Amino acid sequence: MIQPKTILEVIDNTGAQKAICLKVYNKSKRQIGSVGNIILISVRKTRNKNKSKKIYKKELHKAVIVRVKKKQNRYDGSSIKFNSNGIVLLKKELHKKVYNPIGTRFFGPISNELRNDMIQNLKVISIASKSF
Repeated sequence: MIQPKTILEVIDNTGAQKAICLKVYNKSKRQIGSVGNIILISVRKTRNKNKSKKIYKKELHKAVIVRVKKKQNRYDGSSIKFNSNGIVLLKKELHKKVYNPIGTRFFGPISNELRNDMIQNLKVISIASKSF
């Protein structure tokens, strides 16, 4: 359950480390997001060792939620819970409504619930090494 002013961990290799949620884009009026939702974020902390940065502090980007701390129930009766709230930064393709990830690698597992919206998250699913 991600809502505005939630601190999030960026799990790709773009150079951002921590971000804060500013807005959740979903169909309901409630500003609460879960796995697969697109959010607007502001970068708060970057990694220092990258000399050629793609991302700078105080920049606004869109991101997709790939992990949440809140326990999620699945259709088969099992549930899953992660240790941190994780996001992947996105960029919009020209003349299309599809977002592609900025980074080329993801650190750690992502949730299988991303497969529900296959068209939107196809690139994110294919890059990820592990999915739970």
